[in-house]
Amino acid sequence: MEKAETLLVRDDIGRETFLKIMERFNSRQREINFELEALKNEEDISKLIKPVINLLMSLDRIFGFVDYDNRRL
Repeated sequence: MEKAETLLVRDDIGRETFLKIMERFNSRQREINFELEALKNEEDISKLIKPVINLLMSLDRIFGFVDYDNRRL
Protein backbone atom coordinates (compact mmCIF):
# COMPACT_ATOMS: atom_id res chain seq x y z
CA MET A 1 0.00 0.00 0.00
CA GLU A 2 2.83 2.39 0.82
CA LYS A 3 4.34 1.97 -2.67
CA ALA A 4 0.99 2.81 -4.27
CA GLU A 5 0.68 5.99 -2.17
CA THR A 6 4.24 7.01 -3.08
CA LEU A 7 3.50 6.53 -6.77
CA LEU A 8 0.36 8.65 -6.51
CA VAL A 9 2.28 11.47 -4.83
CA ARG A 10 5.00 11.30 -7.49
CA ASP A 11 2.37 11.29 -10.23
CA ASP A 12 0.74 14.42 -8.76
CA ILE A 13 4.09 16.20 -8.54
CA GLY A 14 4.89 15.19 -12.12
CA ARG A 15 1.52 16.47 -13.32
CA GLU A 16 1.97 19.80 -11.49
CA THR A 17 5.46 20.19 -12.92
CA PHE A 18 4.20 19.40 -16.41
CA LEU A 19 1.38 21.94 -16.10
CA LYS A 20 3.81 24.63 -14.92
CA ILE A 21 6.12 23.92 -17.86
CA MET A 22 3.22 24.09 -20.32
CA GLU A 23 1.99 27.35 -18.78
CA ARG A 24 5.47 28.83 -19.13
CA PHE A 25 5.73 27.58 -22.72
CA ASN A 26 2.34 29.09 -23.66
CA SER A 27 3.34 32.42 -22.17
CA ARG A 28 6.59 32.43 -24.14
CA GLN A 29 4.77 31.34 -27.28
CA ARG A 30 2.57 34.46 -27.04
CA GLU A 31 5.73 36.59 -26.75
CA ILE A 32 7.21 34.90 -29.81
CA ASN A 33 4.03 35.45 -31.83
CA PHE A 34 4.08 39.12 -30.87
CA GLU A 35 7.71 39.47 -31.96
CA LEU A 36 7.10 37.62 -35.23
CA GLU A 37 4.19 39.94 -36.00
CA ALA A 38 6.45 42.94 -35.38
CA LEU A 39 9.01 41.47 -37.78
CA LYS A 40 6.44 40.91 -40.51
CA ASN A 41 5.12 44.46 -40.31
CA GLU A 42 8.47 46.26 -40.28
CA GLU A 43 10.01 47.60 -43.48
CA ASP A 44 12.98 49.53 -42.12
CA ILE A 45 15.83 47.03 -41.53
CA SER A 46 17.37 49.13 -38.73
CA LYS A 47 14.15 48.76 -36.71
CA LEU A 48 14.32 44.96 -36.92
CA ILE A 49 17.26 44.60 -34.55
CA LYS A 50 15.29 44.88 -31.29
CA PRO A 51 12.43 42.52 -32.36
CA VAL A 52 14.98 39.93 -33.54
CA ILE A 53 16.85 40.11 -30.25
CA ASN A 54 13.58 39.84 -28.32
CA LEU A 55 12.56 36.84 -30.42
CA LEU A 56 15.87 35.11 -29.75
CA MET A 57 15.60 35.83 -26.04
CA SER A 58 12.07 34.40 -25.95
CA LEU A 59 13.22 31.24 -27.71
CA ASP A 60 16.14 30.97 -25.34
CA ARG A 61 13.86 31.27 -22.31
CA ILE A 62 11.76 28.37 -23.56
CA PHE A 63 14.78 26.12 -23.83
CA GLY A 64 16.33 27.52 -20.65
CA PHE A 65 19.91 28.13 -21.75
CA VAL A 66 20.21 31.37 -19.77
CA ASP A 67 18.74 32.18 -16.37
CA TYR A 68 17.63 35.77 -17.03
CA ASP A 69 16.68 36.33 -13.41
CA ASN A 70 20.24 35.70 -12.22
CA ARG A 71 22.02 36.56 -15.50
CA ARG A 72 24.13 33.44 -15.74
CA LEU A 73 24.56 30.54 -18.12
